[in-house]
Amino acid sequence: MGLQGRAWAPAALDVAVAGLLTVIGVVGGFSATDYPRPGVVTALLMGVAGAVLGVRRRWPLTSFAVAVAALGAVALCFGHYESGASVLVAIVATYSAVVHGGDLRFVAAVLIAYTAVLNLGQPLPEAVADMVFTVTALGLVAAAGLAVATWRRHATASQRAVEVLAEQQEEAAREAVEAERRRIARELHDILAHSLSVVALQAGAAERALDRDLERARAAVRATRATAAEAQREVQTLVRVAHDGEHDRAPQPTLTELPDLVDTIRAAGVAVQLVTDGQPQPVPAAVQASLYRVAQEGLTNVLKHAAGSHACLTLRYRTDEVELEVANHTTAPQSGPGSRLGLAGVRERVRLFDGRVHAGPRPDGGWVLRATFPLR
Repeated sequence: MGLQGRAWAPAALDVAVAGLLTVIGVVGGFSATDYPRPGVVTALLMGVAGAVLGVRRRWPLTSFAVAVAALGAVALCFGHYESGASVLVAIVATYSAVVHGGDLRFVAAVLIAYTAVLNLGQPLPEAVADMVFTVTALGLVAAAGLAVATWRRHATASQRAVEVLAEQQEEAAREAVEAERRRIARELHDILAHSLSVVALQAGAAERALDRDLERARAAVRATRATAAEAQREVQTLVRVAHDGEHDRAPQPTLTELPDLVDTIRAAGVAVQLVTDGQPQPVPAAVQASLYRVAQEGLTNVLKHAAGSHACLTLRYRTDEVELEVANHTTAPQSGPGSRLGLAGVRERVRLFDGRVHAGPRPDGGWVLRATFPLR
């Protein structure tokens, strides 16, 4: 059944119920001895009481009040009656008002008034007995309606909670995808920016040495090939990670690879000193990878902007943190444009670990990049 069919089903049921009660009420109102004076007026009032229940979902309190008022009007006009049709109308109207209307005080007030009107003119013992019966019967109906209304509210709340949870899960999935995209972008930037800078410098060195020092040119070409091969391997691994979604296959450099990084930069023409300060401590693998990438970014910037200068890569161990600093000592102007993505990537890496970043000129010339990661 489609959405339109499901939407029409309750309305069709209401019309069918109202039609049946209307027919029963009209027929009984004309001829049933349950009423003191059956006839046209009684039939008309009973027809109104039944027909108005066709809108019991859309206007529950209004249809309830009109139906009960019509039943009460029969008693006011002709005196006390005991009709099965009236009981059915009162039950359906009361149940609908509680389930769909929700105003229990209004429902209770109308029922009390109806019970009093229904028993006007009766001897006291009979009136009390009939009032107790009516209140008990319609009270049970109202209690059933209240239980159904409560269950529906809980079901609606549960459904809404499920929908909210699904929305949160979708949002979390989108954030995870975005975070992974940024991570891969950082890795690609770090790999390519460093490798291409080294390749460009080595190719330039090979070209300059080609006519003067053939062996030096060959060494530069070999270094270029090794750097390109390493970059290719890391990029291929990163592509597999992006394709398969396996985080543990991502490139994860460690601090033990810092000497190799320094040798690569030295081969490109920058004098780099590697210094370890403090007592080495265990460093989580994720922090080691970020420290390596920070060092790679800092030394690559030295290659691009201060080629031929002297640089110092310092790794400092403290009680509860580890700090990496890349500083170059030169007053030469910058020699190449920057993408501005590298430093942003460094800041994001450090932020993930609640660390600190400082990047700026040194008082005595040159530039310093310093990143501090907490160990606890």
